[in-house]
Amino acid sequence: ALLRARPCTVFDVACGHGMLGVLVAYRFPQCCVIANDLIRRPALSAILGAWQRAAVRSNDATAPPRLVFVQGDLAQVLATAAQQSLESASTAPRERRAGPMRGGTDRPQFEEGLLALNSAAYVLCVHGCTDANQAAIGAARAAGAGWLVLPCCVAKGSHLRESSLHLDDEVRYHVLCGAMAVEYRAHQVSSIDPRISPRCIVLSAPPSRLAQPSFRDDDSTIDRR
Repeated sequence: ALLRARPCTVFDVACGHGMLGVLVAYRFPQCCVIANDLIRRPALSAILGAWQRAAVRSNDATAPPRLVFVQGDLAQVLATAAQQSLESASTAPRERRAGPMRGGTDRPQFEEGLLALNSAAYVLCVHGCTDANQAAIGAARAAGAGWLVLPCCVAKGSHLRESSLHLDDEVRYHVLCGAMAVEYRAHQVSSIDPRISPRCIVLSAPPSRLAQPSFRDDDSTIDRR
């Protein structure tokens, strides 16, 4: 519902084959989706090509998803987007064609402020590693953006002291995801069907402009003993 409410930028970081970003772009055509990873996988080009061919056959100009791929380290990409947001905040919005990006496309047109990380943006990181999740959530929270992560692996010793977790791998994963939810003040904790993936916990929070307090101010830390 939040994505349908207004145009925004959605960052799909550590995107892998890119299917999630493509589906988000197709489902919410008013949004600009920035797919990011260290390399562009052939699967993403194949998916976008299939969508383009389907659009030609159906004469549907809106079918190709509005997605741009940006290659590079996700922390640097998000930092650049946040800086662009600050620089564009003082200028009047105007229609422009998305500038050339490495491995991307300039087909869609977006408003000047949309290719930026701000309180109108969302950051997604699905099945990312510990570092990717931390970078994605940290950048989103610093910019007041919404975020959603589905952690794949949570490194031992992160969020809680490993010495306190004499648990098997599955239980440890769920406990650490709970610790992440508290540490990053997630507003929603849910799960996908574990038959899809045993790494099934989803943590998320809306943009700061829409968020309601989920923890007391004095609950900013958790007991790590």
